[in-house]
Amino acid sequence: MPLCRDLLFQTRKKRKKSKKSTLTKHNSTSLKQQLSPQHQQQPEEEDTEEGFSLRASAPSHKYGVQPLGNLYFSPSSFNSRNSGLGTLQILTDELVLEILGFLDGAHLGVLATVSKSFYVFTNHEPLWRNLVLDNLVGGFLYNGSWKSSYVAAFYPSFACAGSLVLNVRDFYSDYLFQSWLCANLEMKSEWLERDNITRRKGISIEDFVLNFEEPNRPVLLEGCLDNWVALEKWNRNFLIETCGDVKFSVGPVEMKLEDYFRYSDLVREERPLYLFDPKFGEKVPNLGLEYDVPVYFKEDLFSVLGNERPDYRWIIIGPAGSGSSFHIDPNSTSAWNAVIKGSKKWVLFPPEVVPPGVHPSPDGAEVACPVSIVEWFMNFYGATKKWKKKPIECVCKAGEVIFVPNGWWHLVINLEDSIAITQNFVSRRNLLNVLDFLKKPNASMLVSGTRDRVNLYEKFRKAIEATFPGTIDQLMSKAEEKKSQPKKLTFWESVSDSNVAAFSCSKAMQILEILWGFLPCWLQTMSSSSIGSSVFKTLRLKNPKLFSLETCSNLTHLKIIHAYMIRTHIICDVFAASRLIAFCVDPSSGTSLIDYASRIFSQIQNPNLFIFNAMIRGLLPDNLTFPFLVKSCTKLHCISMGSQAHGHIIKHGFEKDVYVQNSLVHMYATFGDTEAATLIFQRMYYVDVVSCTSMIRGFNKCGDVESARKLFDQMPEKNLVTWSTMISGYAQNNHFDKAVELFKVLQSQGVRANETVMVSVISSCAHLGALELGERAHDYVVKNGMTLNLILGTALVDMYARCGSINKAVRVFEDLPERDTLSWTALIAGLAMHGYSERSLKYFATMVEAGLTPRDITFTAVLSACSHGGLVERGFHIFESMKRDYRVEPRLEHYGCMVDLLGRAGKLEEAENFVLKMPVKPNAPVWGALLGACRIHKNAEIGERVGKILIQLLPQHSGYYVLLSNIYANAKEWEKVTEMRQMMKAKGLKKPPGHSLIELDGRVHKFTIGDSSHPEIDKIERMWEEILMRIRAAGYRGNTADALFDIDEEEKESALHRHSEKLAIAFGMMRSEAGTPIRIVKNLRVCEDCHTATKLISKVFGRELIVRDRNRFHHFREGLCSCMDYW
Repeated sequence: MPLCRDLLFQTRKKRKKSKKSTLTKHNSTSLKQQLSPQHQQQPEEEDTEEGFSLRASAPSHKYGVQPLGNLYFSPSSFNSRNSGLGTLQILTDELVLEILGFLDGAHLGVLATVSKSFYVFTNHEPLWRNLVLDNLVGGFLYNGSWKSSYVAAFYPSFACAGSLVLNVRDFYSDYLFQSWLCANLEMKSEWLERDNITRRKGISIEDFVLNFEEPNRPVLLEGCLDNWVALEKWNRNFLIETCGDVKFSVGPVEMKLEDYFRYSDLVREERPLYLFDPKFGEKVPNLGLEYDVPVYFKEDLFSVLGNERPDYRWIIIGPAGSGSSFHIDPNSTSAWNAVIKGSKKWVLFPPEVVPPGVHPSPDGAEVACPVSIVEWFMNFYGATKKWKKKPIECVCKAGEVIFVPNGWWHLVINLEDSIAITQNFVSRRNLLNVLDFLKKPNASMLVSGTRDRVNLYEKFRKAIEATFPGTIDQLMSKAEEKKSQPKKLTFWESVSDSNVAAFSCSKAMQILEILWGFLPCWLQTMSSSSIGSSVFKTLRLKNPKLFSLETCSNLTHLKIIHAYMIRTHIICDVFAASRLIAFCVDPSSGTSLIDYASRIFSQIQNPNLFIFNAMIRGLLPDNLTFPFLVKSCTKLHCISMGSQAHGHIIKHGFEKDVYVQNSLVHMYATFGDTEAATLIFQRMYYVDVVSCTSMIRGFNKCGDVESARKLFDQMPEKNLVTWSTMISGYAQNNHFDKAVELFKVLQSQGVRANETVMVSVISSCAHLGALELGERAHDYVVKNGMTLNLILGTALVDMYARCGSINKAVRVFEDLPERDTLSWTALIAGLAMHGYSERSLKYFATMVEAGLTPRDITFTAVLSACSHGGLVERGFHIFESMKRDYRVEPRLEHYGCMVDLLGRAGKLEEAENFVLKMPVKPNAPVWGALLGACRIHKNAEIGERVGKILIQLLPQHSGYYVLLSNIYANAKEWEKVTEMRQMMKAKGLKKPPGHSLIELDGRVHKFTIGDSSHPEIDKIERMWEEILMRIRAAGYRGNTADALFDIDEEEKESALHRHSEKLAIAFGMMRSEAGTPIRIVKNLRVCEDCHTATKLISKVFGRELIVRDRNRFHHFREGLCSCMDYW
């Protein structure tokens, strides 16, 4: 069946009859009177009006159809509907229409001549709507009715036939009548008067997060759109002129705006087509530039996926009566909806309360609800008045924004012709919810807005971890802490009202069913009476005859019910089928029909998790069941459920099984609970490679690499996973030298590394600045024929760049078989570090031309390039383009780059004003960039102001005291210098001394001030004296201005000529061949004296020196530095 025909029939349910209301025949005036409030009885409990009113312009039913209730007031008591259908009269109206839906327009026209009944049925507008949408797609002109639009398109000479209408007497049908009624009903005042949403205007971002986003509460925000260009310009004429022939998504088709507005002007139907397009920004870029994301919703973590992110923003246009029935926003995201023109009625229910009349499937993949929004108001809205937990409602008008938290059910209907923008977003507050949603077993059915539904979870998680390291772990830790706190309101308290239970307990039962299948023994201790009651209600909603399934007592009765379910297609319903299987496997019923349940299970084409769990519930767990269960808990990152699974393992006596123990060790180690993992590990009778590797992983995760290495060395047997775990553990805990050393041990023992190991090794070489070791690792990759995938290729580019060989980094990049945003960013950042600002910007432009979308870390690298190159105007242009052209919201890192850019250029006042005018509160690194610039340019006035702010922000950070002290020293304000040093002494603040690394002969040597541990220290000091003598002859004069106060750079250095990089240079000159470059890595910023000395050394000795400090690379050649003395 075509898509739009499915949309018509798949969710329509048999409607409840409203209170008896007699409707006269063929008279629109009397009909309106009998539907009006004064003809209805007033309820005793409330003063609200009953009954319904038609729109003032509503015509009578085109073909004279009346509600079935009028038949009982008709003198003839004759329904021409039945006589005209013949033997088909036994079918429901829905089924008759479904059959007719298989016919084309010509056959419907022929069938209309058979009888009056067929005439009415074949002229049912939704049939012709389906034909138009299926056959004409978006290329049609709506001219007042779907049938006439179809006829005009396919049979132009018969277009006038649409005006000939036969009014049929004594035709009664609730189904056909209600379709007309919903299309012509006036919204009752009581449906609109409830407005209980919280409204706020001008609140801070902190207030929004604290009071609404974190507690997951809706709010209506006023005054957010005052600067929107769209609010003033976006009207019908402007949009038609701007968009021209561009087509937008309208239901199942695409239409030009001019054609859609023509349709919306003329249409009067139960469910008007709704323009809802997720690609409008790409189709008409100017539209995307004429509105700005409100400040409260700037954080959008899905943006880390670039072009692979799911659909997230839509333009919404629709006539009065159009809208969206109850749904939850896709992918468990939150959303905001801004009304530009018109007004909308919103009804929202919290996640734990399913709206009345709405029936989600247990897996959440499908939702059954009334076809039209008006129908829901007619049949279900009144029930919510008596609920203790009432829905949140409001009317959102032009210029207002509503925040819809994740998981909230919501319905929205246009009260007038409306234009709106909506965006879904992921922030830190709902990140864990989104990740949990994306990794569900049936993600391929649930995830929307992207082609790659199955892999979206892994891609998103990895991108988040790469962009915001540690964020997920921090959020999970906070979530666990929150879970441990007492809750104010339980789920059951929220559904304790009997009226609520009729609708939301079905969802509760579905959740319990899944948990029962997951942890059967635990749930068997719960009260069976409350569960059974919910099951009865749910089955009764599906089909009253299914009630007998819960009272069935033998196989004969079960087969009868099973046959009925097959004949009526109820067996396709997930919940009903699971209850059939549940009866077979329920030990309390005394049946235990596992074989029969298995045969039922084999006949279900697409069993979901709910069905699987119903089968699992009938099977006893064994030593193979629990490892999978524990592994699932580990993948779900749910320690509470994992602990419950551990309890059941003990209860069933499998706690000493080696496979079960290994899974438990792995789980607790992954969660970082090394105490629990160690306890299980020590009790194991048989310890194998798997259990030892899990323990090593747990120690590494907690930063205890010593315990990890001790266990690693004690292992009699190791596999590649064990080696990889230990090496990556060293790298993740900043023991880069040990990671490289262990890799050498791996090679010596004949173990062949894989790509995962090599990424850790190459990254360690990058941090050490060990080019020779990095080159050996690269050779190892090539010789062993490893696949140069994106991760490994990007690691190589980064390694060569960080080791000072930028040309090799470029060559590796150019040879990569594929490149993504991260690999481009690695090269751009590398070029920026080396001072090649123009080349960095050129590669950035090439990346954009290649169709890749820059990420926030890409802009950090590009802005850093501008900073190192002093490109102030270019930097500001790129900074402004982030949001304007790429929809990337600037983060604090980007603001810090801009402050650094202005500060390095000497524009200190502009930098200070920039910080003070930032839309977000500046953090310590932003102020720190400005303080560093004040030191470079010796501006004590601004430096003092900034330094005091930093000391207040981070009173235990020694570096800021040091920088401020040096600024005072340069200004000869010795009293303040003494004051700073005394403050540090009083607070016990110390900073580790600076150090320098140099790689020679495949070994990394480390030098610090007064280093006497090196075996060749005497030769090194003599070599430095020789160097010092020769550069003094060339004009070197030691810069002692900072020697006594530069403890930020080299704390406790007793003499100017004993800085660590000078010792490293002397060692390099002594041990390396003449003419070869000397590469040094320093953990702090190079001081002015060392910078001057190194320039002279390069000139006097004719050597190239490459120094990587905290900020950038310095290439010293022939007395000059690549930084042009700007660093």
